[in-house]
Amino acid sequence: MGLDHWLTGEQYVSNYDHNPKEVELQKTLAGVLSDYNGKNNCHQHPNPDPFPVNTVEYQIIQWRKANQIHSWFVENVQSGKDDCGRYYVSTKQLRDLLDLCNEVKAHWGNPEKVRATLPPANGFFFGSQDINEWYKEDIENTIEALQKVFDGNFNHLEFYYGSSW
Repeated sequence: MGLDHWLTGEQYVSNYDHNPKEVELQKTLAGVLSDYNGKNNCHQHPNPDPFPVNTVEYQIIQWRKANQIHSWFVENVQSGKDDCGRYYVSTKQLRDLLDLCNEVKAHWGNPEKVRATLPPANGFFFGSQDINEWYKEDIENTIEALQKVFDGNFNHLEFYYGSSW
């Protein structure tokens, strides 16, 4: 129980013949899902995967009680609405978060400056509001994950943030 939150990236997969690479991916995914559902579905039916795959979802990062990160998403992506919803996140917003985390990292020796830059948030089972090793680890993990997004060729993904508690 407590604050769990994540950032995912979705890739659209077309099944139209104009894009052979995506058609091949579509066939591969259908085969994998058919095998999986055929072996693991106790209610067997003649065609275990009657629908094509539309999107592939990648988990970019998952946090546990990183309340400072969650608070940033609530304020900058969710328009202040903290409702455990699923929200589209632009690459500009991700860049802003990466820049902010790097700024926090540059001020490790000054807890007041860190708190002013990306303050911990209060909430039901949201974890500690201290600037401690857990806070630092959350920042470092966020930097690492977002840097991979920007260093890689992920411009084909749409990003979404979600939370639960």
